[in-house]
Amino acid sequence: MRTPEWVKRRAEMLLGSAAGTSAEMVELLDEAGLLLPAASVVPAPYPITVRRTGLGVEVSTLALFSALIAALAAESAEDSEGLAGELAEIDAASGPERDELLRTLVDRLGGATQSLGATAARGLAERLLTAVGPVLPNQQDRSAA
Repeated sequence: MRTPEWVKRRAEMLLGSAAGTSAEMVELLDEAGLLLPAASVVPAPYPITVRRTGLGVEVSTLALFSALIAALAAESAEDSEGLAGELAEIDAASGPERDELLRTLVDRLGGATQSLGATAARGLAERLLTAVGPVLPNQQDRSAA
């Protein structure tokens, strides 16, 4: 994940005004909300990471997407013309037709879902609940708006 430019500029401003130790600089950044907490990893066939953010949680399935892209690259090496034609067909399609073409390609590459056992599913649920923290009675889910 790339750091947004506004975060970099704010960090530069804070660090530029800091004349203290590195611990004091870290405290300045943390007080400004510019430090991300460590991600919690859910062990799964393709590990899932969960991190608390200022607006809720960030869930990363990078391992799954990486596997799909690696499969796409391998398929491209085997049949670049066929894959290019298929990708052009997907690009030209729209609506349900495009959705079906994408679903077919992703399924052929290994699928976009993963099954979690009970332990991993509980671990994911616990990490999400921990990352989100307590919900106050008057808080509203802004993503629903």
